[in-house]
Amino acid sequence: MKSIFEKANYEELERRLQSLTATSKSLWGKMNVAQMLHHLNLTMEAPMGKYKTIGKPVFFMKIFKSVLYNDKPFGKSAPTPKDYKIKDSFNFDIEKQKAFSNLKEIYERGLHASYLPHVFFGNLTNEQWGQHFYKHTDHHLKQFGL
Repeated sequence: MKSIFEKANYEELERRLQSLTATSKSLWGKMNVAQMLHHLNLTMEAPMGKYKTIGKPVFFMKIFKSVLYNDKPFGKSAPTPKDYKIKDSFNFDIEKQKAFSNLKEIYERGLHASYLPHVFFGNLTNEQWGQHFYKHTDHHLKQFGL
């Protein structure tokens, strides 16, 4: 499984993110491109302690947590924790710049940083976080044809 903590994977996500435009259309889902970027930003900021979630890990969900970091792609209608469901409007340029900044910060923090528990699944190892950051970002870039 790819990890954001590997330079080539981080650079790949950056290149793909750069290709997004304000008029990029989704292939599935309800979010427009600015909403998707805001969603990505929240999911990167929460484990770094920059966004406070209200949800708590759900005990029985822990048995499914390998979905976050295994090689099987996320489903197009995978459940989204309430804290990350996006309905408001956001500025594409601001959200895109913030996504670049968050990706860079996570890459630079790397394997030796501390990350807060996942809102659904609880504690993850840093290796698992690295794989999840990559997999989740990849999933949403694919949602917009990248």
